[in-house]
Amino acid sequence: MKNFNEFINEHKIIDPLISTTINDEKRKEFPFIFKYTLYRIPTNEEMKAFEKYPELTPKQILNEFGYIQIGKGILSDKIKNKIVESIQKLCDLYPEDSRYKESLKLANELIPRFR
Repeated sequence: MKNFNEFINEHKIIDPLISTTINDEKRKEFPFIFKYTLYRIPTNEEMKAFEKYPELTPKQILNEFGYIQIGKGILSDKIKNKIVESIQKLCDLYPEDSRYKESLKLANELIPRFR
């Protein structure tokens, strides 16, 4: 019998806001705003912390913005809009950084569980 991790990896089961599979390397450090569930759109000052993390991938950015908006809750239209708006702020602050544009694209593709 396969263990849970083998099953997940074999079937490529991924939650829409958790874009990494079990085997992907996990980051140990993120901008400080990702340490809390904010339930609000971060300020421009809080967004400046991203300058120190050029290695964040678009999926990691999306996942973490999902966490600060949802916590361990369920994605709704209202929360999706906050995630999109938050990432849009990053795009506006750093228009030359394609990672944020890709994160925004991924955020717009999220499908809320409650409408």
